[in-house]
Amino acid sequence: MRTRIFVVDDHPLVRRGLKTLLSAQDDMQLVGDSATAAGAVAALTETRADIALLDIRLPDMDGVSLCRQLSEAHPSMSCLMLSSYLDDDLLFNAIKAGAAGYLLKEISDQDLVDGIRRVADGQSLLDPAVTNRVFDKIRRNEERRRLVGSLTRREAEILDLIADGHSNKQIAQATHLSEKTVKNYVSHLLTKLGVESRTQAAIFALESRNEPFAMSA
Repeated sequence: MRTRIFVVDDHPLVRRGLKTLLSAQDDMQLVGDSATAAGAVAALTETRADIALLDIRLPDMDGVSLCRQLSEAHPSMSCLMLSSYLDDDLLFNAIKAGAAGYLLKEISDQDLVDGIRRVADGQSLLDPAVTNRVFDKIRRNEERRRLVGSLTRREAEILDLIADGHSNKQIAQATHLSEKTVKNYVSHLLTKLGVESRTQAAIFALESRNEPFAMSA
């Protein structure tokens, strides 16, 4: 049985190129294509596909949102993201949206075909360059969780106020501590987090806000 593939990309040349490539494979069948997310959603309500190849950037909706929508509407269909460049936020959002893979468009024809076959077999797929970035970010996130998890509640409170742009005087007023005590807390925080300035500490805090942490008592 041939793998049924639907292509979503707003560049006609890309769609034609993929059609030519996929049509040359005995085990694949292009069942449709669309230049827009809306067109894909409408077509896929009537056309059964095993895999949707999605451009990460579309004129009416980003590919990640489309992936999430299609994954909810068609649980048995896999979404494979195609992108012209690496973007950490898009990459991680795509993975969270349920994408089975994320490939760069510079990939060779054979590697793309092999990747589609792997996804059709139920495997997850990431471009090697993407894989390295995934693990790098995972390691950074784990280290950030470890550091923030080591903070006391008072330290976490002061770090949060630093992230909001408060001065030592303002932090002292908000926490009912002396400015000298706040200054000591800030100095200790910089050392504990391994950063050199309040700005770096603020960036650290802002990047951590959307992650759940268990703080020390």
